[in-house]
Amino acid sequence: MRALGREEFKWNSQKSYVLRKRGSHEGRNTQRHLWSLLAFVDELLGESEYLATGLGLDEQVYRLLAMSLFQEEGVLENTQEQWGASTKQWTDKLDDLVDYIHSNAHLNLTLTDLEERSHYSGRQLQNLFREKFDCTPLQFVRRQRLSTAMEKLQTAGLGDTVTTIARDMGYRYTSSFSCDFQREFGVSPSVVLRSSRRGKGHSV
Repeated sequence: MRALGREEFKWNSQKSYVLRKRGSHEGRNTQRHLWSLLAFVDELLGESEYLATGLGLDEQVYRLLAMSLFQEEGVLENTQEQWGASTKQWTDKLDDLVDYIHSNAHLNLTLTDLEERSHYSGRQLQNLFREKFDCTPLQFVRRQRLSTAMEKLQTAGLGDTVTTIARDMGYRYTSSFSCDFQREFGVSPSVVLRSSRRGKGHSV
């Protein structure tokens, strides 16, 4: 809730916040969206326990839950006005955020991580990164991870493999890393690694 821009909102851990029943006409819009998303996540979990997390849907659940609580407290409109008043100017604070992303390319950074680091809302970051880099903040994070992975592959030692480098860059699955890498650079990481070793005179 702090990351969404309401730092002054005081969370009352003793107070009960009750969501309306699913399908209830009394439910507010944010709660209806939340129920729909939870139903979708439930379907995905029936297919694979990794799909929801892989798609970042846990972040969306938290955001909709926070918005529902804002609405229950009657501060959602004020929060939305703050989002609408987002600055269009790139600041030193955002330069620091870019440096942070570069320095921590091996971490699986989320949008919430970037919000907390920069003190900008996700909506503000989306707008600013599209203006500056023509991509979303998480697309920028992924590009930095893959660029760092490319450097590691090109300078790999004898004990380095695609799998170890993928894990170093925060990927749980080598297959996901290979797909992202191929999509970004048009070549597989194993080809880059083999080429690098040939250039150093190492046997493949």
